[in-house]
Amino acid sequence: MRGILTVLVVGLLVSPVLADTYYVRGDLNGWGLANPMTDNLDGSYSATIDVSGQTLGNTFQFKAANGDWSVTAPPNNAQLRYINGAITFYFYPNFADDGWMPPTAWGPNRMGWNATTGWDLMGSPNGWSAPLAALTNTGGDLFQTEIVIPTAGHSEFKFRATGDWDINIGNTFAFNDYNIGVDSASDNETWRFELDLPHGRWRTTLVPEPASLLLALLALALRRR
Repeated sequence: MRGILTVLVVGLLVSPVLADTYYVRGDLNGWGLANPMTDNLDGSYSATIDVSGQTLGNTFQFKAANGDWSVTAPPNNAQLRYINGAITFYFYPNFADDGWMPPTAWGPNRMGWNATTGWDLMGSPNGWSAPLAALTNTGGDLFQTEIVIPTAGHSEFKFRATGDWDINIGNTFAFNDYNIGVDSASDNETWRFELDLPHGRWRTTLVPEPASLLLALLALALRRR
């Protein structure tokens, strides 16, 4: 009897843990389970969906989720327009803090997709009246721009598809989400904005003035001597 029990225990210990299945769920499939995502074996999942049969130009909402909705991203829905072709969606469950936003504290998952539009930076420095800058695709659908914020203090921003407020990204990568906040310490600071679309993340970085950068490099050189 002892031998039988031992075999059963060992069998339980070596049984594989079944991984969860994630799906792209949204208006494009009735929020159902028609589009499972493939495990890329690197911590990411993806699914490429042909949306050319939908009404071209109409908006649709979506997110990544498992079967019982206990795991989702982004927290609220994302929104895109149907295109004449396919869109690849990406999901990153349980990501690590990497200096990008949104952080783990806002929900331990990120969702991204390949670019179907260009992107503008909109914000409060000009009263949201026009794009502050057009973002440049620097490769791999990583978009970037730099702007000068004229006045010290708190400013707010959003990423918006070129000329299209119906497609925008805020704090948690969701549609019509909270604005992205930047706090500048002095007038005329230069800030870099990055939108890493496939990885479902963004970040803002203060760009040091040339004189400040030179002093920092000099201090580093002196420490190495």
